[in-house]
Amino acid sequence: MVFLGLRVLLLALAANQGNPFVDFVYAIGGFFSAPFTGIFGSPSYGQFFFDTASVVAIVVYALVAWGLVKLVTLTRPQDEV
Repeated sequence: MVFLGLRVLLLALAANQGNPFVDFVYAIGGFFSAPFTGIFGSPSYGQFFFDTASVVAIVVYALVAWGLVKLVTLTRPQDEV
């Protein structure tokens, strides 16, 4: 989720894709946001670009992680005190 957050920030600030760090963040974040591309439009204003696919990916991955943690804690035997 860190790469997705950085991707949203760097795209919003129109970071230079020629920079190796920015290109690396775009590549890794793009891999994780690819399944959510096209769900919503991506508004842009001049060079400002809001990557909605990455925001949706952050929400979905956070919900999946929360669900997995909840599943593990529910199936774990309770210690009696």
